[in-house]
Amino acid sequence: MKTDLPERTFAFAKRIVKLCQSLEEHAAVAQTLSRQLISNLRDAIERLIGRGQFTAKFAEQLCDRLFQNGRAE
Repeated sequence: MKTDLPERTFAFAKRIVKLCQSLEEHAAVAQTLSRQLISNLRDAIERLIGRGQFTAKFAEQLCDRLFQNGRAE
């Protein structure tokens, strides 16, 4: 049974990255929040890999797509 989990995860991760990019304009609080959000996103992806829902290769491709040219798509 194929799920849409990879697509939903990518869409969520892309929104997190865009939020963090928009927060860059708001100094120290934004930097702290951005670091926490990205860290939590990384942890969530690692848990999905551990449960076998994602492969390490998929996670690497996800990160490559998210941070392509240093900006979210």
